[in-house]
Amino acid sequence: MPKIIGNPEAKNNELKELIHKTKINNFYIKNHKNFREQILSQINLRDDVLDIGKSMREEFSKIKSKTLDTLDVNLFKDYPDIVFDLCDDLALEHGTKFDKDVLDIHTRWGTHYEPNAKGIDLRIKRLKSEIKELEEWKNI
Repeated sequence: MPKIIGNPEAKNNELKELIHKTKINNFYIKNHKNFREQILSQINLRDDVLDIGKSMREEFSKIKSKTLDTLDVNLFKDYPDIVFDLCDDLALEHGTKFDKDVLDIHTRWGTHYEPNAKGIDLRIKRLKSEIKELEEWKNI
């Protein structure tokens, strides 16, 4: 009998469920539209842009943003700015729950995202929870 670490079956079922929930929007294929034009329309001069695999192709030169970098696993003549395989270990010190500093990755809403009431309520709930935790630490 093998030793089981964690709960791989539950994780596998969770990932399968996500796959089944995935919906593909065929709008651009059906209408012979270039999705890159949509992406371009949403980039503004305050944005930091990282194009992975130079996926914007011929539209890349049209990007107007605060910063613009490319990332790829392979090194070509004119790009990338960053050579990295997204599957590689970054070898970052991420700390533990007992350290003063830990690597903590957060997401935020996009500059053009318009949240619904449920999303706003969830964000408020998370922020209140964080404030409560800080107040508890302050009073120790």
